Amino acid sequence: MELKYKCIVLDHDDTVVESGLALHHKAHVEFMKKYKPRAIPIKRENWYKVCYDPGFMTFCKTNLAFTEKDWEEEFKFWSEFVSKHPPKFFEGMPEILQEYKEKGGKIVVSSFSLEKNIKRDYEINSKIMPDLIYGWGVGDGKRKPSTWIVDNIAKKYNLKPEEILVVDDSKEGIVMGNNFGCTTIGVDWARQGKNNVPEITEFLKKEASIYISNIQDFKDQILK
Repeated sequence: MELKYKCIVLDHDDTVVESGLALHHKAHVEFMKKYKPRAIPIKRENWYKVCYDPGFMTFCKTNLAFTEKDWEEEFKFWSEFVSKHPPKFFEGMPEILQEYKEKGGKIVVSSFSLEKNIKRDYEINSKIMPDLIYGWGVGDGKRKPSTWIVDNIAKKYNLKPEEILVVDDSKEGIVMGNNFGCTTIGVDWARQGKNNVPEITEFLKKEASIYISNIQDFKDQILK
């Protein structure tokens, strides 16, 4: 049976890999200890909310008084930390993506992570590799929520917007997909239980074409 969606555009962090709290928050805390010991880092329980609104960069500039030099140091520290601590895929995700590719689907990653780390994570956790990876390196103006990535995918594979499925746990990816006319899935499995942020869940339910909070439902959507 032919796949409904010929291409899925996947976010990486907290969509495919468990990394928000397990990796990125830890990197932030360690950076603050080393470079800004007198400031209070973002609390674990507030991490997702801050990253959603006002956003990590904005919060650091306005609440933690980050300078441009601080940002350079933070990015370097974060890059080194992430390179040494590869995250794990969510349970069941490797098998789902492998089955989708075996059925002829294209898998593209759209993420704010570095391309080399995304590739490494797939090499460690999965038997497949994405067909394309668009990471932080695509540059300003091309990263989501810009539609540049999905437009580029559509042209490369000769696809219509309705043949592309965008899957993301954040507003940037959902906005990107919606603005290009794609079906969008807002996934929330990383923020269940005590990690839930009502504002994010409300946004995903309202703005995404489909809202999903567990991986089994995701499998049912992309393999039908």
